[in-house]
Amino acid sequence: MGYLEQCLTFGAVTMLALTAMGLYSRRQRDRFTGVSLRITVAMGFAVLLFGIWLVNWAVNHMTFEQLLAAAGIAWVALVLSRRLTQPMVEQDIFKRRVLVYGSGSNAMKIVQLRRRSDRRGFQVIGYVHSGTDAILVPRELLLDVGTSLHDLAKSLQVDEIVVAMDDRRQQFPFGPLLQCRLAGIEIIELVTFLERETG
Repeated sequence: MGYLEQCLTFGAVTMLALTAMGLYSRRQRDRFTGVSLRITVAMGFAVLLFGIWLVNWAVNHMTFEQLLAAAGIAWVALVLSRRLTQPMVEQDIFKRRVLVYGSGSNAMKIVQLRRRSDRRGFQVIGYVHSGTDAILVPRELLLDVGTSLHDLAKSLQVDEIVVAMDDRRQQFPFGPLLQCRLAGIEIIELVTFLERETG
């Protein structure tokens, strides 16, 4: 096996190790220091696995010094790329646009998410008053449904609607939510949403 094939194999093993450390997860919540530590551990696993493979199966394999040099270059490239792209990922353009159906105490749980890491993956476009909830969310964030919830969601380019009604036994909007779902807009329960975003 030539050096090109060995380099490609090393790249594949490195990607596998990075995936195992959760570095390709959309729910990655660590700050830069935590990410750097994960990359370091992943590179250690990659070197170990690739070294075992080289010794046992590869012919004309690279030396241990070359392997360490490749791992060092890969570590620097990964850390720098994460550092440079992190501000870009934080921008709203990469976040899911979320519309919250509810304006009471349940909806306030989304307003009260204070940590930046908890709000990394989404942007709240606004809150829709359900008609039965008290209005506890900031009034400037309340949206008028108008003719239909579907039209409002499409006009705002909403990716997801979070159902956060306080009392779902009264006036649950099954029809409007079904229409939104059939139009490709995700519908999610508040508890599932909070579990996903807060980890």
